[in-house]
Amino acid sequence: MKVLTAGSSDRYAALPLLRRLLVNEAWRHWRGYLIAFALMGIAAGATALTAYLVGRVTNEAYINHNLKAIAVIGGIAIVAFMVKGFTNYGATVLLSSIGNSIIADHQRRLFDKLLRENIGFFADRHSSEFIARLATGANAVNSVVVLLITAFGRDMLSLIALTAVMVVQDPVLSLVGWSDGCARSRGCSSSAARRSSRRCRKPFRGCVR
Repeated sequence: MKVLTAGSSDRYAALPLLRRLLVNEAWRHWRGYLIAFALMGIAAGATALTAYLVGRVTNEAYINHNLKAIAVIGGIAIVAFMVKGFTNYGATVLLSSIGNSIIADHQRRLFDKLLRENIGFFADRHSSEFIARLATGANAVNSVVVLLITAFGRDMLSLIALTAVMVVQDPVLSLVGWSDGCARSRGCSSSAARRSSRRCRKPFRGCVR
């Protein structure tokens, strides 16, 4: 029976596995991922632009009563939404193409590995296990990489761009919102920790004296 030692368990921990995944798999397609990251950055900029235009069109409509400015801002908003749609579509298609390449490569490697095994290896296992390794195992690699790219490319850049718009429009109110949000998040975290601690202690009440 194979026993996992401390060194082997560290090898299969989350961070080492993530580093191996990025170095061995994602680095080969760095050009495609860089283009997808750039497209997501453009989409994040378009999202921030539309948020900024909402304030401008409100001022022009209810304060300045400028119909021409409203029409111009509406046209810019249409262009921004079109750019956002095209860039999101391009990034999705590019990530799907890279993902299909990674999945096909992993399935070929897994199939070659299965062909080198002896008869006893197949006798001790069900065929569904091999199908799961060929399908789910190969898809998992691509899913992790796509999740990382979208989290850092689309979500984080959108957050940065929208935060910049918020600061540009009203720095004082932005500072007040950040302070209140940080205070509320700390309060919610502490209260959640207390509730979790009470739930954990409740089943053991009366068992330890």
